[in-house]
Amino acid sequence: MSSDKIIGLMVNGEVKSLNKSIKVGIAKVAPIFLDSYEGGSMYRRTLVQVFATAVNKVYSKQFNVIIRHGVNNGYLVKKIN
Repeated sequence: MSSDKIIGLMVNGEVKSLNKSIKVGIAKVAPIFLDSYEGGSMYRRTLVQVFATAVNKVYSKQFNVIIRHGVNNGYLVKKIN
């Protein structure tokens, strides 16, 4: 088990990020690894957020994008003027 592959935590059945403090009493805590289903989902959501932020910063005056979830863990990106 390598800690550099831990990208989140499962706290009482809820996915939590590593960048915030978690204030709970007694809790069931498990690591979320990048190569797990939950880890892959967290990674994809992060990439979508980074992409949307970059488009907004670079092209906000020309256009924007709408990102929707697709099938098979894909996304639909639509350019709007």
